Amino acid sequence: MGVFTNKRRGKNGKTYGICYRDAQGRLHQRIVSNDKDEAKKALTKAMREVDQGLHRPDARKVVFGTYARTWLEGKKAEIRPTTWRAYRTHVLRHMLDPDIGLSAVRFHKITLPLLRSFRTALIDPSRELSPKSVNAVLTTLGCILDQARKDGFLTVNPARDLKKLPVPHREMDFLQPFEVAPLLEQANVTDKTLHVAVTLAIFTGLRRSELLALRFEDIVDDGSGSYLRVTRTYHGKGRFEEPKTQRSRRNVSIPSFVLRTIRGHRLRQGNPSGEGLIFDNGTGQPLDPDHLSKTLWKRLLRSAGVRESLRWHDLRHTYASLMLAEGVNMNVIKTQMGHSSISVTMDRYAHLMPSACQDAADKLQESVFKDANVDNVFTIQGGQ
Repeated sequence: MGVFTNKRRGKNGKTYGICYRDAQGRLHQRIVSNDKDEAKKALTKAMREVDQGLHRPDARKVVFGTYARTWLEGKKAEIRPTTWRAYRTHVLRHMLDPDIGLSAVRFHKITLPLLRSFRTALIDPSRELSPKSVNAVLTTLGCILDQARKDGFLTVNPARDLKKLPVPHREMDFLQPFEVAPLLEQANVTDKTLHVAVTLAIFTGLRRSELLALRFEDIVDDGSGSYLRVTRTYHGKGRFEEPKTQRSRRNVSIPSFVLRTIRGHRLRQGNPSGEGLIFDNGTGQPLDPDHLSKTLWKRLLRSAGVRESLRWHDLRHTYASLMLAEGVNMNVIKTQMGHSSISVTMDRYAHLMPSACQDAADKLQESVFKDANVDNVFTIQGGQ
């Protein structure tokens, strides 16, 4: 162990390498420099990293696939299960797909041109990925490479200069006030449980995952008002989880007729215990999310003659639009919908407030000119 002279001379004379063992006893050997003093410095640095637990294997020997799998397992305990499952799909289905070729690439060969080629492969129509989905995969890839940079396998993260795909703007859709009652009437005829689900979605703005996790004990009527306690979410396959953010854990006020609708639904269900799910599949088990928002919802839209492009999530937008139309304060809407900040609510729904903007413009005029006649203050003369 130490500095050694390479048997093969370089163009500038002797070349020197270093040899040492890591904390696990594995032998490391590599050529470093034409200068013996530089080689000694490299050996000192390597041994110091071993002593401090900072030693990393040579990036030339580490392939992306191995590191990505390790990164994925490490993330499992740090993030929400739904987020981790998305990461797993990004890694296993796309990054480690042998047809794309990132799996066997060594870190010293991960360059911006290579990542551009990977992005091109993701765009291929055969993969059926939307621009938004492609960008999600690239974001996860950037996280992996940034961690690799921190671990010493990369000097820079090439993904930081990789441009994302432009995502086409999708106009927000929601039910108009005159569409709500006919849709609920059709739902009541089609499926009583679906009728209750649609009613709650429109008049509470709950996310699908929050709605399907509700139990009868989460309905509270304490004399001062009625509300739903949102304390968990359901994303399918029997997995109940904590809400996405602390703001998502909340009490959502409900109209009195919604409370009566839920009580009637409970009686039809045989008056189950408080721990019973409001929406189950008939056997006490949770209702499948996709069955609700795809099968049952699409069937209802067809029977009601409503545009089939309307998504289940658009019922949440419907709630916000109805509240705004009635002049409800934006901060109240933020609280009811469980947004992380008022800026999120404003970004999504401020465009639904044209009358409020006009009122603000008129009030500005009034505050400046007060009792004066604006038309007399400024005279517009043609041709000048």
